[in-house]
Amino acid sequence: MKINIDRALFRFQMRMMLSDRTALVQILIVHYLTNGLVFGKKGVAAAAAADAALWTNYGLFMCSGVLVLAGAVCVGYTLVKPRSFRMVELMLATPLSLRRLAATSFASCFLFSLVNLAVHFGVIWFRFGAVPCGAGFYTALAAALAFSAFLLSCAVVVSLTRKDADQLHAVFLLVGMILAVLGLFTRLRLDIPYWLPYSLVTGLSLGFVFLWANFHRLLTKEKAVLA
Repeated sequence: MKINIDRALFRFQMRMMLSDRTALVQILIVHYLTNGLVFGKKGVAAAAAADAALWTNYGLFMCSGVLVLAGAVCVGYTLVKPRSFRMVELMLATPLSLRRLAATSFASCFLFSLVNLAVHFGVIWFRFGAVPCGAGFYTALAAALAFSAFLLSCAVVVSLTRKDADQLHAVFLLVGMILAVLGLFTRLRLDIPYWLPYSLVTGLSLGFVFLWANFHRLLTKEKAVLA
């Protein structure tokens, strides 16, 4: 399966987000909350041993939360605004194909989420000296990445097929907050079976591949314009 992107559109989308002050403020708030609530003086991991169980929970809940919350910022500017301001119709009137438009929007959001997750790791290392590691963490992180990729791919399709695409931003915020709250509520001490992250990676990856392999059946340029 090959996903082609439009480089000019990709650069425009990234430049639009990185130059917008509101988007930068939103992402700064995400980093402040997700770092402080876990590793701050009163955070759930402040007095806890950084053992395998903590890092597995951290990878599954907090990393997923950071990816989804960062995705919420990107979705608002890459998927919601173009639909709200009728820019999608203008782009589809050009030789740009619907599949390439969707792939470019997905790539912008996923890369934005990945970079902010890397920034998140850098901040907790710089401020708290915490370095996530361990086999459990790596498999949980893979599950978090697969979840983010699948959720973003679904958001791309929804944004091109529904008039109420402006609700995607709120959906991502809600999902991200739920994941973070679950981690805080369980104090990152939930007994996670070793097979669960592997199952999530497999299932979500298959869902992602199925979605893009059947993209032409789910959506056409006419449906996207008339939505």
